[in-house]
Amino acid sequence: MALDRFQQVLGKLVEAGIRPPLAHAANSAAVLTLQRATWTYGPAGHCAVTGCIPRPRCAARRFFGRRCASKPGSTGQDVAARSYVGYGNTYQTSGEQRIAVIPVG
Repeated sequence: MALDRFQQVLGKLVEAGIRPPLAHAANSAAVLTLQRATWTYGPAGHCAVTGCIPRPRCAARRFFGRRCASKPGSTGQDVAARSYVGYGNTYQTSGEQRIAVIPVG
């Protein structure tokens, strides 16, 4: 199983004196249903944030029911020149631009 292999790799790293500060092999559904996949943390992704379950037979469905908390879609916003946007302000606009935000997890 992939989780067993991941655990083996983590063990080898520790044996070599390497201790990753964070380790996980979990998406939102695994955080809710498979405790051993989280190790030091479990990220809250699209499934946990929106309540949308990607597959009908996903085990996390029991936590959310049948309806999404949000609908897929995008929003646009006019942004001034030289504005920083994105995770960690990684993009700076060169001029006035319309920026779209697409909720895709």
